[in-house]
Amino acid sequence: MILRGRALPDTVLCGSMRKMDLDVDAVLFDFNSYIITPPGMKALDKLCAELRQNKFKTIHVIGYTDQTGSDAYNADLSLKRAQSITAYLKQKMHDPNISFHSEGRGATHLVSGTDKQVNRRVEIYIE
Repeated sequence: MILRGRALPDTVLCGSMRKMDLDVDAVLFDFNSYIITPPGMKALDKLCAELRQNKFKTIHVIGYTDQTGSDAYNADLSLKRAQSITAYLKQKMHDPNISFHSEGRGATHLVSGTDKQVNRRVEIYIE
């Protein structure tokens, strides 16, 4: 699942991992922050409700940033964003059988050269 403003619905198989775009109108983080916003929490709560209806063993969260700032800063911020989402999902899912992983990739794999908000995203894969 790619969480960002107004993503298009889509499903892609990545090996055994399943990636789905989720239509989310809420921005998960403010600029330069890894604290989840209240609208972001609401979107994640909706995601958790959907995840509870599926069987899976692993949730892998990958955070990204735009190109503002140094590579080192963006790598750290993207990891903190992924860890923030992972901690929130872990708390809400209450399932010790699910394995959670966080990864930060900074400004790698930009999806837009001009729209910084689109590049500030978190991808969630389930397996």
